[in-house]
Amino acid sequence: MKEKRKKIELLYSTFKGNQVTRYGISNEAVSIHQYVSHHQKQDPKIRVDKCGLFISESNNSWLAASPDGIVHDSSNTTNPLDCRN
Repeated sequence: MKEKRKKIELLYSTFKGNQVTRYGISNEAVSIHQYVSHHQKQDPKIRVDKCGLFISESNNSWLAASPDGIVHDSSNTTNPLDCRN
């Protein structure tokens, strides 16, 4: 029960952001575009898709991540992308 309550608290947090998080969110698309533009020189098929929240399916069900995108390249690998501005 305690674990379920913690998940609910995390998913429905009252945190509304601050100046720094708003800056990051507003510049996220620019950062992703710059990432793709830079890496397309080496891999013309690279792309970044939007994504949502990933929750661990292992014994660590409290573990989650929300990357800014998922990178797909010509070798069919996928990796999370987290932008820092």
